[in-house]
Amino acid sequence: MNNLAQNVWPLGEARRRRSIPASAVGEHPGESESGAKVSVERELRFFMPLSLLGEYLDVKKLRRCHIEQHYFSAEHFPLISIFAGEMAGVGLLPKDLRITQARIRTISSDGSGSESCLEIKGRQPHHDTLERLEFSVPIKRESFKRLRELAGGGCLTKSRYHAPGVISINNRDRARVIAEIDVYDLVGKTRQLTGCSEKHDFATIDLEIPDKGLLGPLADGKHSLDFLFHAISLTDHDKRIQKALSSQRIARKGLDRRALDALLQLHEQYHRNGE
Repeated sequence: MNNLAQNVWPLGEARRRRSIPASAVGEHPGESESGAKVSVERELRFFMPLSLLGEYLDVKKLRRCHIEQHYFSAEHFPLISIFAGEMAGVGLLPKDLRITQARIRTISSDGSGSESCLEIKGRQPHHDTLERLEFSVPIKRESFKRLRELAGGGCLTKSRYHAPGVISINNRDRARVIAEIDVYDLVGKTRQLTGCSEKHDFATIDLEIPDKGLLGPLADGKHSLDFLFHAISLTDHDKRIQKALSSQRIARKGLDRRALDALLQLHEQYHRNGE
């Protein structure tokens, strides 16, 4: 813990940042002048074999970025949350926030450089099953490199494709959404995924829902993301499958026996469904 404390940020950098009001955390999502963000995330996750995704969607036409993520182990959550709060100027994060994930990531986009951030995700008692509080604060590239050496909870790299769509609420109103399609390159220490056997090649699709009222129309198929009709919902799937293929777990464990068994079950489900 001492090494982590010594290698994070100079206190002066935290003091120079402008504040988010403490009330913003957990109750009134917002963004500070420093770029720190607090939001409630409602996310649905889907699975698709990579070979089938290409039949229903030309990802080459979509906006793409490259993501590198490193996770912290649970023992570092309290310290990371303190530093994150100091950097954003909010002080301590809510006491009733049960942190489930702390990570750093760099997102590189074609032609627009890269940006790095520290992210914390967790739940408070009033959040429902699909909701998580997401706290994100920008960090400098040098801070990312130093923290990367201390993030012992696993790592991964992936290519992300953004597929825009709309959900029809009624005959007049529509909500814009973006499906984030992730194709994993590396998981764990050295496990390379791209180019593996067909049963190892897969994509996950995350769809963030800005309002719970959109879940009904989405479930009824009132949306323009046609490829989702051929995807398997991980959100509604067996908890063992969800956990085996969670980004945090495969970053730590790679494609171990548990993950491979989950992939096999999902591929068999596709065959049963006639895909």
